[in-house]
Amino acid sequence: MPTSAKCVKYKVEVMPNQDDALSQEGEIRRKLRRLYDDLPEEVVYGTPTKIGIADEIVDKMSAMRKTYRNYYLYRTWHILAGSTPRDEDRDRMVGFDFPHPDSLVELVDEIYGRYWPKI
Repeated sequence: MPTSAKCVKYKVEVMPNQDDALSQEGEIRRKLRRLYDDLPEEVVYGTPTKIGIADEIVDKMSAMRKTYRNYYLYRTWHILAGSTPRDEDRDRMVGFDFPHPDSLVELVDEIYGRYWPKI
């Protein structure tokens, strides 16, 4: 997988190239769409499944907002929030996803794995 290095406040972070990031973004969007559009309206532990999934994602993002002052400089934040980075922030993006254990990609994968078998 081709990568490029980007220096972020004295830390060198290996970031996917743009094609890989677009591919990852497409995969996250596909999984979210399948979770929200294709899941039946079943109730799990007294809460409709889709509401429970949305609440879990929102709770994680709210906690991360307190941990990462620059949360808005990560692409996965905007994908899950349904927002777009501000024009002045586009060139300052820190990376595609947060580091483990705060990875939003891992969160979506974990939730998706609960409901859909791995193909």
